[in-house]
Amino acid sequence: MIERLAEFRKKLPDRRWVFLSATVYDNRRTFLRIYSNGKPDQSVTAWSTVDFNCFGGFGSYQVTGTDGKVREVNLLMSIGNMNTARMREWALRTGRDYLAPEIPELPDTADGEPVYLALSGEAGSEAMATLGELHALYRKEGPRMEEAFRARGIAWEEQKAFFLANPPKPKSLVLHYWRGKRPEDKGGDR
Repeated sequence: MIERLAEFRKKLPDRRWVFLSATVYDNRRTFLRIYSNGKPDQSVTAWSTVDFNCFGGFGSYQVTGTDGKVREVNLLMSIGNMNTARMREWALRTGRDYLAPEIPELPDTADGEPVYLALSGEAGSEAMATLGELHALYRKEGPRMEEAFRARGIAWEEQKAFFLANPPKPKSLVLHYWRGKRPEDKGGDR
């Protein structure tokens, strides 16, 4: 049995876990924090021209390494969106200061090629390799990812419209409450 399990494991692709935090500003630029296999000491921070909302529809992808071996990369991702114009308006309305992020100048290429700028991280680290892999994946599958993102948005709006037009009918709820008796104290040592 143990031999069969060992042989089965050899056939499976190597797995790597990536913790990814993406803050998308104005659907134009994304600030990324990547921790490969959850190692905070080997993290990467970067700015990207890719709207990482497109990465929200899947949790893993496969990469063939230079050694020809297939690896599976599992994403544990959180994505947040920030509208800087709304944040600026809110700050003015509430009398607070708004500190807009310093987004570096990244070129918008004519052919839509993704561009990124790494701010921190070691060259050759797993996290830096992941940054490159994500942009290579977007380069290859970007149009399909964008279409899937739009389709999820349309499906969400259709579902919302359906439930607004046909709200679920509340079911009758009966709540039973009773007071139980406490066991009598029989004295003695506790």
